[in-house]
Parts: sequence; structure tokens; C-alpha cells
Amino acid sequence: MESLLSTALKSKRFMSVYKEGLSLDLIRPFDDSIFDKMKNMQTNFNCNLYEYFDNGYNVGMGGLTVELLFKMFGEGEKVIGVLPAITGCKRSPKGEHSWLLLNGLIIDPSLMLIIDNKLSTSLGYKQINKERKKHNDRVKK
Repeated sequence: MESLLSTALKSKRFMSVYKEGLSLDLIRPFDDSIFDKMKNMQTNFNCNLYEYFDNGYNVGMGGLTVELLFKMFGEGEKVIGVLPAITGCKRSPKGEHSWLLLNGLIIDPSLMLIIDNKLSTSLGYKQINKERKKHNDRVKK
């Protein structure tokens, strides 16, 4: 699976907050419970969401991937913004980024991390636009 985490960790600021967040259990990687949900959700790409990630589509297609995560979780806020730590990478040269905000957590599909939202500013997440989604607004199958 492809992730931009290695790119983000080149930023000293991001690396420092990341290490502290891991030690305090405020940051965690996607785990089997997430992967199991992903395996049970079909996409319009002739694959399930796990296979979609396994093919690397989660990187560079953040907005669509956040929509798919919303469909899987059934709620949340789609956030479009910038993450300076990934600036310069091939798929996000200006640091453009999207994530799902759910119950005080950032679900970041490109980094494959679940992050307590109170770390968002210190990690560098900058919100430009946020769209609240509800269960009845779900993405069409």
C-alpha cells in the first residue's frame, strides 16, 4: 500500500509531533479493524476499498478517497486543505490534502493514520474548506 507518511516524516516538525503522538496514543496507523471494514466495502473501481488502497489510489485522489471513507463510516466532515509536510511530493506538489474528520479524529487516507484532532495544528494541517456530511447524504453506490 502506498502512503505519504515517509514524505511527511522528512519534516522535522511533523516527525517530532508524530513521535510524541504515537507515544501518547494520539496517533495510530490504520489497523485490522479499519482494513476489515475496507475489505467489506465495494467501490466503483471494480475492487473493494482495501484493494483501492492496495493499488495506491488513496494517494493523489484524496477528495475521492475521503468520500469513500465517509461512505464506509457513514458520517464525518470532508476537509480540504494543505499539509505542508507533504509539499513537493509528486502527487501533491503544493501540499494539497484531504482528510475525514470523524468524532474528533483525523482519518488521513494518504498517510494511513488516525490522528487526534488536537494535534492538527502542531502537525501543520491547514483547513481551507470543510463539508459536513450526514448519514442521509451518503455517496451514491
